[in-house]
Amino acid sequence: DANKIIDSLGGTSAVAELTGVTTGAVSQWRTSENGVPWHWLKFFAQIRPDVVDPESVKTKEQPDENRV
Repeated sequence: DANKIIDSLGGTSAVAELTGVTTGAVSQWRTSENGVPWHWLKFFAQIRPDVVDPESVKTKEQPDENRV
């Protein structure tokens, strides 16, 4: 769940600072049915495996579209 991940990483502003994207983009992750883009899930799994399980990201396939 995008909200749980973002909140566990310190909230919208903290995630925006961590990723270099705007707070608006992070807010869209919260409301989008697609949630957090796949490449950011992989990043979060590497730096915060307590928040995003690295095994769960490995089992997911990269989506066809490139969401930024």
